[in-house]
Amino acid sequence: MPKVKDVFFCNSTAYSVYEYFECVTLKEYIRTSGKVLPWSTACNAFKNILLALSKLHSLGIIHAAVSPSTILVDSEGRLRLGGFSIPQTKSDTFELSSRPASGYAPIELSDNRIRIGAFSDVYSISAVMYFAVTGIEPQDAVDRTVSDNMMIPVDIARTIPPDAIDALVSSLQIYPQRRIR
Repeated sequence: MPKVKDVFFCNSTAYSVYEYFECVTLKEYIRTSGKVLPWSTACNAFKNILLALSKLHSLGIIHAAVSPSTILVDSEGRLRLGGFSIPQTKSDTFELSSRPASGYAPIELSDNRIRIGAFSDVYSISAVMYFAVTGIEPQDAVDRTVSDNMMIPVDIARTIPPDAIDALVSSLQIYPQRRIR
């Protein structure tokens, strides 16, 4: 995650100032390179993001906006996490509304009856990893409830260890109670 240099309040809003570094979004990085990441490269690249999410979750903080647009690639090829959402915007009684990234947002970000938790970020980071290794935009979770067409192409699946495929499939379950924790 980028280092926070300062936090200040103005006009009833909290602002944070981050260190500056040259970067592009992961989405831009994959699209401009025209290449997907081999599974072993993706595992190494995402390790710090997964550790950062784990730390946040241990503090009771949910990111709620993990997508290829909120993961940044620095000039050395390292991934950094940015672009937090506000989980409270999901409430019917709260005035603001968040716009989850289609394909990367779990169903609970679209359905006020389903609670948000660390498992929500698990879905999102897994959808990002799916995109990184396949180059395919994940199917929207709400659309998947009607017709689930999300799969890993056979040629790519052959390059991923079977237990990793099982973990990816488990973490991309539509409903949180079926999702790996």
